[in-house]
Order: sequence, then structure tokens, then C-alpha cells
Amino acid sequence: MERADEADAMQKSKIDFDELISDISDSETAETNTSDEQQSDKESFRQINIKMGERLTDDIIDAYCDKLQESVNKEVDGMLAMQYILLEPNSIKNLIKGDKNICQVIYDHCRVHYLVLFRNKHNPKRIIIYDPIVPRRNSVLETFNNSVRKQIFAMFGHLYEDDEMVEIAIETGLRTQNDSWSCGLRAVAFITHLLLGINPANYEYDLEKVGKFIMQIIKIDRPSRKVIVNGQFGQ
Repeated sequence: MERADEADAMQKSKIDFDELISDISDSETAETNTSDEQQSDKESFRQINIKMGERLTDDIIDAYCDKLQESVNKEVDGMLAMQYILLEPNSIKNLIKGDKNICQVIYDHCRVHYLVLFRNKHNPKRIIIYDPIVPRRNSVLETFNNSVRKQIFAMFGHLYEDDEMVEIAIETGLRTQNDSWSCGLRAVAFITHLLLGINPANYEYDLEKVGKFIMQIIKIDRPSRKVIVNGQFGQ
């Protein structure tokens, strides 16, 4: 992290990936959309209207992340459809090799909540969780719950030896979410800035601007990196 008070801004723990027992079933498979379904999805996204006070859906977040990765020519790994993490955990090792930065929005089933996982290729022994509802240090254990642990294992477990210790850091310097609906907007803002090398803890996000930016990007067939870089939704 870029902050000078890094040690104070993070809550850290060590995990042994051999001790993370995942009960994710590989017998379930994600369905592949037909060309007609894909065209229908495009038309649906062209008509979306993000409203303050309403939670983003998985589909909108997944579609945005797909566009975001396209805009930087896949220079980061992750950005997977959230359901894919649970449905196809054994396939992830073929998509994430560990030689790039890894950014991923995940859905925490325990808290009905979106958050972001990030791994810097230059510091591979640390995985950082960006969770907007960590207002104080004694609440970080709520973030590191069973749902989040399983998805960390699915995303990163294959990159380490079974007995290898990995640091899990939870960023506690983010502006606190005080509602029950804005986690998706915040997760999108976090992952956009992480992809660009910007620390989300340094920003105060304007959620209306984030929502408008999401709609703008989803409706562009192939957004350029310049469009992403020029996005203004925080200060």
C-alpha cells in the first residue's frame, strides 16, 4: 500500500491454505449463453438505469468488470463472473497464473455484501481485502468469514504450496459505508482504481457519479483505457 501509516491502516492475519477446507462442488457447471441470449443481454444493459438506494446486481457488476478488463487489454487477472468462482473453482487455475495483478469483486453470502480482493504481482505473499463496512478494528473478523475464506481459497489457493503461509490484509482506511445498498457501487469504484494503481483509501467517492460511469462503460462496445482513466467519480 502507498500509505505511510500502512501498518496502522491494515488488519492482518496469516492463513495456511492447507487448512482452508472448501466444500464447493465441481459437479455444478456454469451455463454458456447462446448468441441470442448474449444479444438480449446487450440490449438489457443498454437500458439499465442505476438508482441511488438500490443495490447493484451481480450481472451489472460482472458486465462492468468484463468491459474494464477489455479496456486495459487484459493486463490484470480476475474480473471473473462472481458465480463462476463458486461453480468452477478447478477451472480458475487455468485463468489465473499469478504473473499479473489480480482484481476480483466477490459476493459475501454471509453478509449479502460485495467486496474486493486484490493481489499485487510484486508482493505475492499478501492478499488485500477492500471491504467498505469495516469501521473499526474489532469488526474485521466479520469480513474474514466462511464465505470470503472459501472464495479466497478458490481464487488464490492454486498459487501457493499447501503449507505456505500467506498474509491476508484488510484495508481499514476506507470511507465507511453507512447504508445497506451501496456496496456494489463502492466495489466497482475500488476495483477501477486498483486496476489503475490508485489506492481507494485515498478517495471519497461520489456514488451518483460512480453509477453514471458504470452505465456509460457498459453501453460502450469496446471502451478504451483513456475512457477509464478519465473517469471522475471521487476526490
